[in-house]
Amino acid sequence: MSGYVQNGLVDEARETFEQMPQRNIVSWNAMIAGYVQCKRRDMARKLCHYFFDRMPRRNLVSWAAMIAGYAQSGYSEEALRLFVDMKRDGERLNRSSFASALSTCAHIAALELGMQLHGQLVKAGYKSGSFVGNALLLMYCKCGVIEAACSAFEEIMEKDIFSWNTMISGYAIHGFAGFKPDDTTMVRVLSACSHAGLVDRGMEYFYSMNQDYGITAILQHYNCMVDLLGRAGRLD
Repeated sequence: MSGYVQNGLVDEARETFEQMPQRNIVSWNAMIAGYVQCKRRDMARKLCHYFFDRMPRRNLVSWAAMIAGYAQSGYSEEALRLFVDMKRDGERLNRSSFASALSTCAHIAALELGMQLHGQLVKAGYKSGSFVGNALLLMYCKCGVIEAACSAFEEIMEKDIFSWNTMISGYAIHGFAGFKPDDTTMVRVLSACSHAGLVDRGMEYFYSMNQDYGITAILQHYNCMVDLLGRAGRLD
């Protein structure tokens, strides 16, 4: 059955499933995963719920597959509703569940719920690796809370290209959203431009420091500019 699912043959997988004399949680989860990955979205959504509701027992894999499936298919409100149901059901939340829920909050700009999730994330003791950290960063950027986005960005232990690009996009779309940047903020901005390869934008931010915000460039800012131009091969 898993072989059918992995090859997108969900009808064949279901036929095998229905013929099984005994079904365990692995077989149930395999069917849910199959429909989550199915390209026939409306049909897959109904059948996902059909199987999910019939399950005699659910585990973290079951919930995570459903939440991720809804989130990836654009059914944001349903994904968040499942996340709440999962908590109510007493299932311990993992990084994948948090990341899916935060990404969904970002998609519909649900700031209040996103902040609640952030609090639960901290309470659960999860440190901000790039997977969860990027989802948290995206949520704050999409909601226009740039100061919180900066904090989330700083907490990501291993920043990847998505981290840098998300931070820069947040600045580009929302500016500094109600707070005045200081020299430390501008170091972050210039570093992000450098890592994302945004030379022209980095130069714009550098020149706007003094003109728009009255910030005098210090050594760290010049180091960022050298790094920015060096990565682009424009040190001549």
